[in-house]
Amino acid sequence: VILGSAMAFIDGSGVNVALPVIQHELGVDTRGVQWVVEAYVLVLAAFTLVGGSLCDQYGRRRCYAIGIVLFAAASLGCAAALDVRQLIVARGLQGIGGALLIPGGLALIGGYFPAEHRGRAIGTWAAFGAIGGMLAPLMAGFLVDTLSWRWIFYLNLPLSAITLALLYARVPESHDPARDGAPDWLGALLASAALGLLVFGLIEYPRLGIDNPVVSSTLTAGIVLFALFLWVESQVRSPMLPLELFRSPLFSGVNFATLLLYTALNGTLFFLPFYLIYVLEFTALQTGASFMPMSIGIFLLSRRVGSLAGHHPRMLLVVGCGCVALAYWLLSRTGVGTGYWLTVFPGIVLIGIGMGFCIAPITNVALGAVSGRRAGIASGVNNAVARLSSVLAIALFGIVITTTYNHRLDQGLITIKATPAVVTHFATERGKLAAAQPPPGIPEVQAEAVQQVVKQAFSRGFARACLFSLALSLATALCCWLTIPAEGLAGRPVDSG
Repeated sequence: VILGSAMAFIDGSGVNVALPVIQHELGVDTRGVQWVVEAYVLVLAAFTLVGGSLCDQYGRRRCYAIGIVLFAAASLGCAAALDVRQLIVARGLQGIGGALLIPGGLALIGGYFPAEHRGRAIGTWAAFGAIGGMLAPLMAGFLVDTLSWRWIFYLNLPLSAITLALLYARVPESHDPARDGAPDWLGALLASAALGLLVFGLIEYPRLGIDNPVVSSTLTAGIVLFALFLWVESQVRSPMLPLELFRSPLFSGVNFATLLLYTALNGTLFFLPFYLIYVLEFTALQTGASFMPMSIGIFLLSRRVGSLAGHHPRMLLVVGCGCVALAYWLLSRTGVGTGYWLTVFPGIVLIGIGMGFCIAPITNVALGAVSGRRAGIASGVNNAVARLSSVLAIALFGIVITTTYNHRLDQGLITIKATPAVVTHFATERGKLAAAQPPPGIPEVQAEAVQQVVKQAFSRGFARACLFSLALSLATALCCWLTIPAEGLAGRPVDSG
C-alpha cells in the first residue's frame, strides 16, 4: 500500500513541481496546465467510488493489481506525449487506474486491521507515505533539471513491478460477501460528466465571464447532471455512492471537513511552484526541495498521532487546522521582495505539522464511521471527496488568482506607462499568468519593468488565494468541532444503517 501511494505522490506533488516546465516546453497557457492536473483528478474523483465498490465486490487484491497495471500503462502514455492534448488524455487514463489503486490500498488496511489497531496502521501508512511525499517533489525537480519532466512518469514503471511482486507474494485476497450486483457505471458516467462540465465552466469563467453562453450553459448542465446523478443513486440497487451512509452526522461531517481541508491544501500547493519558479526564480530542484519540510512534519507526526486518533480525533483535528491556517496566513505575506525564509519556509513547515495532526484522525474517523465490511466503499467515498477537493481547488483558486492577477496587471501596466503594443500583447499573453513574457524587441529596461509588473500581479493573486485557504481551514476546524465527538469513536454504533 505504501508503494502504491508513492506512485500517487509522484504523480501528484511531483507533477506539480514540473508544471511550470511543462507549460514552457509545450507552449500552453495556464488553462492547459490546469487540465493536465484536472484530467487526472476529475476521472479519479468520479470513478474512485466505483473503484471502492469493485474492491469490496470482486476482491481487494485483484482490483488493486489491475489499478497498478492501468496506472503504469497510462504513465508510459504520459511520458511519450507529444503535445498537451495527448498528455491530458493519458492523464485521464491514469485517473482510471488510480480509481482502483488509491481506494484499494486503504480498503486493504481497513479490511485487515481491527478498529483498535486501525488508527496506528493508518498513521504508519501516512508516515511512510510522507517519505514518498518528501522524495517525490525533490526527485521530480532533479529529473526535470537533469533529464526531462517525462522521467517523472517513467519512474512509475519499476515501482509498479515491485508493488505487484509484493502484492501477490504477501497479501491474501479478501472481499465483502454481502456485496453483489453490477457496478454502477451509469452513476460513474453521470458523475464524470457533471464534474467535467462544472470544471470546464469554472476554468473558462475568468477568461470569458459568467455572462458568456459557453460558461453559463456548461455550469447549468453540470448542476442538472449532478442532481440527476443523486436521483439515480437513490434508485439503483447497488449505487456507487450509498446515500444512506450520509444519514450519519459523523460520516457526513468528516467528509465535509475532508473536502474543506484538502481544497485549501490542493489549491495552495498547485500554484506555489509557479510562485517559486517564476517570482523567486527557483530551479525545479530547489522548488522540489522546498516541499521537504512539509513531508518531514507529516512523517514525524502521523504515526504518533495515529495511535491517538481513535480517542481524541476532534482535539487533534482542531489543533491541526489551526496550524495550517497560520501557515496560509504566512504564505499570504509573500511577494516579489519577500524572502523565502521569512514566509514560504515557515509556512511549509506549519503545513507539515498541521497535516501531520489531521491525516490519520480524519481518515480513521471516516473509516470507523461505518461497519468494517463496508471499508471499501467508505474508503472510496472519503478518497473521492479528497480528489473532488483537488478538482474544485484548481478551478476555484484559478478564479481567485486570475481575477486578482488581471486587475493588478492592468494597474501595473498603467503605472509604468506601457506602450499600446505592450498592452495589446498582454491581451493574450496574460492567460499564462506568472509565465507571461513581455513582447520581443522592446528595450531591455522596459522589458524588466513589465516583468516586474507580472511578478507583482501574480504574487498578489497568490496571496489572495492563501487567504482563501485560511478561511477554509478555519471552517474545517469548526466542522470538526461540531460533528466529531470529543471522546472519539469508542462505544459508538459503527453504521447508521
